Amino acid sequence: MTTTNGASAQSAQVTAIPPTLEGREAYLAEIDGPRPIADDNIVASFRANDVYVAAGSSVDVEVPVWLANSTVTVVKVGVDDEHVEGFDVGFSVLVVSPDGAEKIVEANRRITTIGSEAKPALTFKVEQVPATVRLKLDNAYSWINSKSVLYHVQVEPPIDEEVIARSHRAEVAIASLMVELNKSKKGVSQIQTVRQPIDQKAMEAKKKAEDCRNALEVKVEDFKKSVKLVKVSEQSLKEKELEVDNNENLAVQMRDEMNQIQARVEDLRKELQAAELELKSKAQQIQSHEELVSTNKKDVVMMEEDIDNRLNAIEASGAEVKDMEASMREVEEASIDASKELAILVEEEGKVTEHLKFYERLFSDLKLRLLEKPQ
Repeated sequence: MTTTNGASAQSAQVTAIPPTLEGREAYLAEIDGPRPIADDNIVASFRANDVYVAAGSSVDVEVPVWLANSTVTVVKVGVDDEHVEGFDVGFSVLVVSPDGAEKIVEANRRITTIGSEAKPALTFKVEQVPATVRLKLDNAYSWINSKSVLYHVQVEPPIDEEVIARSHRAEVAIASLMVELNKSKKGVSQIQTVRQPIDQKAMEAKKKAEDCRNALEVKVEDFKKSVKLVKVSEQSLKEKELEVDNNENLAVQMRDEMNQIQARVEDLRKELQAAELELKSKAQQIQSHEELVSTNKKDVVMMEEDIDNRLNAIEASGAEVKDMEASMREVEEASIDASKELAILVEEEGKVTEHLKFYERLFSDLKLRLLEKPQ
């Protein structure tokens, strides 16, 4: 539909649009008609960098236009050399009509590296088609320096009757939609006014329910803990009963062992007493032998002194010397025998002492194993 009446008929159907993506797209397709809005974005763009213009020459750039009343915009044109200031080219714009006639739009503008963009952008319409927009880049006046030029031109299609009709349909639809939109906003506001106290009560009820649920969860958790504690207590009671039975059996066994140990200790005590008596006897014998050894040592000393005296007298008599040597040998033999007897006694004393120490350690170890008698 391309008329305003058609737009009114379509806008009257706003309330019947299904509130879905498909419904919205179908309604917009009716508003667009034969010119979907996506087609408006088809703008031809012509651009280039580094267009080489030799010294003493010019270059023409041609841009085709196929739709009547299209809008042509020279967005940018300039010398593409940012390192050398002052380079420029002549720039002209002509429109060549279908019959070959030329119309000058812009003539002999100087374009340099400074201010290379068209300010403001050069915009004009092309009415007759097919036509050609010719950009003339002139470097004929420069016999030494070539130039590198950039340009950007856009050709926008015209606004035709279909676009205008679509706009009318959209205006009517918007007016109808605004009525429905205002009604909806008013209805939402009224609903919110009514709903506010209901929401408040619902929030209070929800909070109470939440508090009750939390309290119930606490009670349930406490009950679970109580049940768990009862089970643990029952298990502990069974373990204690078993432990009491085991301890009673162990007490009987340990009491028997204690009686055996006490009997053994008594036997060891008797053996220890006998060993102590034997040790005292051995000590007395050792003392007697030591006294004898001491006496023998004194005799040896006296005999040595006597030998010395006799040696002094040996010079007078050889026979006396021989007798003295024989006596000396006898004394030495007696001394050796005494030393051997002393060594035997010392060895016997060590054995008895070691036996005594063994009994004492054994007695101490047995005492550690005795249980204290109940008071």
